[in-house]
Amino acid sequence: MFSIKLNKDNMSLSVTKALSLEFALPSQPELLLALQNEIRKSDANIVKIGEIISEDVAISAAVLKTINSSFFGMRVEISSIQHAVSLMGVAATTNIVTGYALEHSVRSNAISLPRYWDTAKNTANLCAYVANRLKLHEPSEPYMLGLFHDIGIPLMASRFPDYLEVLRDANAQEDGRITEVEDAAYSTNHAVMGYYLCREWGLSESIRQVISLHHDCASILSPSSSLDDDTAILMAILKL
Repeated sequence: MFSIKLNKDNMSLSVTKALSLEFALPSQPELLLALQNEIRKSDANIVKIGEIISEDVAISAAVLKTINSSFFGMRVEISSIQHAVSLMGVAATTNIVTGYALEHSVRSNAISLPRYWDTAKNTANLCAYVANRLKLHEPSEPYMLGLFHDIGIPLMASRFPDYLEVLRDANAQEDGRITEVEDAAYSTNHAVMGYYLCREWGLSESIRQVISLHHDCASILSPSSSLDDDTAILMAILKL
C-alpha cells in the first residue's frame, strides 16, 4: 500500500524539507486530547466519551448541527452528543469533533480564512452527501476529507511570504500539477503539509493518503497502484 512514511530512513524530499522548515502547526485542544486518551483505553466507555465532548458547548452544538444537516442523511434527529455517539459510533462522532477543533485552531494572516472555510465546508458537505446518497461510504470521513484536503494551503501561506503568488502562477498553468510548482519553489507542497498536520491530529490513514495524493489521480488509475479500496473510494468521492 502507498503511504508517506515519516521516518528518517525513507522520507521523501518533500516531507524531509517540510519537517525542517519549522512550520507552526496548531496544537490540539485539551478536550480532544482527553477524548483520544479515553478512546485508547481498553475499557473505553461511550458514556464517558459523550460526557467529554459535552463539556464544550460550542463543540457540542457544532457536532449536532453538522450531523443533523441534510448532507448526512440521518433518518432521525440526533438530539444529544450521547445520542450521536450511540447512533453514529465513536469514530464518526470523533471525526466531527476533530474537524471543528482543527478548523478553529488554524490561524493565518496571509489568506482570508472565512472565505477559505466557506469553500472547504461546501466541499465537505457535498462529499458527505455523495457518500451517503450513493451508499459509497459512511459520511464522516468524506466530510473530513472535503474539509481538510487543502488544509496545507493556509500553512504554506503563513510560512512563505510569496506563496499566494506562486499558487496563482501554478493555477494559471495548463500543464503540470500545482504540487510540482510548489515543490520547485519550496521543496515541499500543500498536500504534504496537509498529510503531516492531519497525522499529528490523528485523522485516519485513508484520509491522510488521499490528502497527500489529491493532485495525483494517476496514482489510482495506474495498473501498479496498491491503494486499498477505502482510500480509492474516498479519492473518487472528493473528485466527483
